[in-house]
Amino acid sequence: MNVDPVTLTVVALIVIAGAFKWLVYTGLLWGMIKIQKLNYNVLGLFGSSLAWVLIGEIPYFGVYLSYLVLVICLWKCTGAEIAPDVLFTVGIASALMFCVNLWVIGALMGDLRPGFKAEARGGDDTSEMAEMDTEEDPDEEDTGAEDAATKPVPAATTAAPQPKTSDAKLNNGALSLKGISFNAGRPLVMISDGNRVHTITTGETFAAVTAQGRVKWLCEQVTKTSVTLKSDQGDQVQLRQP
Repeated sequence: MNVDPVTLTVVALIVIAGAFKWLVYTGLLWGMIKIQKLNYNVLGLFGSSLAWVLIGEIPYFGVYLSYLVLVICLWKCTGAEIAPDVLFTVGIASALMFCVNLWVIGALMGDLRPGFKAEARGGDDTSEMAEMDTEEDPDEEDTGAEDAATKPVPAATTAAPQPKTSDAKLNNGALSLKGISFNAGRPLVMISDGNRVHTITTGETFAAVTAQGRVKWLCEQVTKTSVTLKSDQGDQVQLRQP
């Protein structure tokens, strides 16, 4: 008679799981009996837990009947009072067995936490561009430092120069406003310098190539229709949506 290997494997797993459940539950019952200092015999204890396991496999009413049989068997095995000694022993041991079952199920299931990535979340492209633009390029910093070192230092004047507010840079095409995503918490603007589009918010800076060369701009204010920028040279520009 040929037996399907899959069937043998399933039966073997069921037997192993039942044996594990029997031994663990016997250990829990033994621990509760020792804590309460009840009399018992080893064969009676193993037989009581084995009857609990086997009867519990009966469909529908087996679970309820198994506890009734267990209480009666432990009552005969220990000679203790059913209430509260035997009922307390069975109740606490069953609660601990429930915790063991949960632990075993969790161990078999493994780690179910999904690996959330930016691609899976469908992250906002503008937010990613904003993070990229806010990172300062070391080469740009070095270039800016060299330019500052080679530029002649103007003579000190008694009155500080006032920033010039103008739309001239918008008109000559050096900087252009591509779009505004306005919200009270973190407004975002997209500004093009002709080479790339910078996505920034209030208080952030970006470097752009303009008619005057490489200039670093600070975003001072963002409204629903315009954005105000200030350069490191003191110029102030207001860009409006077309």
